[in-house]
Amino acid sequence: MLISEQGILFNTASDIERAHQHQDLNNVMHIFDVFWHGIRSATACLPGHKIAISHKQAVSGDGIHHLYAYLHKHQVQHICYQGFSENALKLAELLQQEFGSKIQQYVITHVSSAQFENQFEMLMLNKMLAGLKSGLFKRLGSVKPRFSSTIPEFFPQTLINLAPKIIPNISLRELNRVLIPVENNWRKNLYTNVLAAVYSDAVQTINVVNWPNGIEDLVPSDKLEWIAFMRPSQMLSQAASSAAIMHASLIECQPMTQLEALAVGTPCINAKLGIHAEIEQHPLTKLCEVEFADDVGALSQTLTTVCQQWHTDPVGLQAMIKDHLTLRQSLSMQSYLDFIS
Repeated sequence: MLISEQGILFNTASDIERAHQHQDLNNVMHIFDVFWHGIRSATACLPGHKIAISHKQAVSGDGIHHLYAYLHKHQVQHICYQGFSENALKLAELLQQEFGSKIQQYVITHVSSAQFENQFEMLMLNKMLAGLKSGLFKRLGSVKPRFSSTIPEFFPQTLINLAPKIIPNISLRELNRVLIPVENNWRKNLYTNVLAAVYSDAVQTINVVNWPNGIEDLVPSDKLEWIAFMRPSQMLSQAASSAAIMHASLIECQPMTQLEALAVGTPCINAKLGIHAEIEQHPLTKLCEVEFADDVGALSQTLTTVCQQWHTDPVGLQAMIKDHLTLRQSLSMQSYLDFIS
């Protein structure tokens, strides 16, 4: 939560403790909204300075001057706005007035065109485009694959999210238990994920963060166990002790749930994401990904296969996850280097 009277937070522990490092990206500044938790979690994994603001509270005059001093001290030359708001636009305009061409500013959107029903997203995209045209922003980017086919002015290369940098705790993994940490709404597809796990013979326990109301009227619900709200660190521990995470959502860019699961060595079952050709061809993607998010049968069979892999080749599965994360890190760093070049 943003509690600073100045309306700005600098490098809070939760925003930097799981970040990766890169000598050419460590001095990039990322500015994001403290209330947009998915974007904040994704940004926390990136190298660089982390600045939290709020769409609800403008940065005060003192906060602005503090930021100016910080930028001068660290000689920051690149600022990436992760997500966008009116307050972010005001901040970008003030920074341009103060620093001119000494600092290049960029915006990265985390939305899909399916979310354009939210008029706020349309409004912000229009303001990004106006800022690009006026020279306020050097470049606009997206974590949604092929977003430039939706809006041609956007950088054609996908900016790739990282998994958090974590040394997994050694924990007792229950090879017949899965975790479904998704919200109960149509986009997150809770019921499909639950049904797929119910129908898998390899699963005995299904932990859900949100209960799928009425599911007991359709199928036996004795496998289901509701777990209370947990802090991010608690959720990671829960994921680390599960055989798999179910996260086949209907609209997604690059789900942090998947990346957080992989960071603690747990495979995540998801629908096709199409992020990058090398990621698509990786064995872990082929093992865990299904073509259609609402294909209960395919999801159930994929989950069963993953659970069986823990019994037949656990070392190989862990090596596959580690290799996937290494590839992802390389592709992510290169995407940002290309973006700010």
